[in-house]
Amino acid sequence: MPDRVPDQQNRLIELETSLAYQQRLCEQLNQVVGEHTQQILGLQRTIAELGNRLKQMHQQRKEPPLDPALEKPPHY
Repeated sequence: MPDRVPDQQNRLIELETSLAYQQRLCEQLNQVVGEHTQQILGLQRTIAELGNRLKQMHQQRKEPPLDPALEKPPHY
């Protein structure tokens, strides 16, 4: 039995080390996901602003709003 104690201790140390690395990786991934979420929200705001500006430009020119579904491609 005395041989098993060091083996169990080594195994426990390996498990604790592995857990520490996994926790660190999880925190890093969480940070990246948070950063990407902020970037996506910023891009969504930009797209909404550009859409509003486009609508305003069409209103100023008194053009009907563009509906991409009704618009024919240039080759027709």
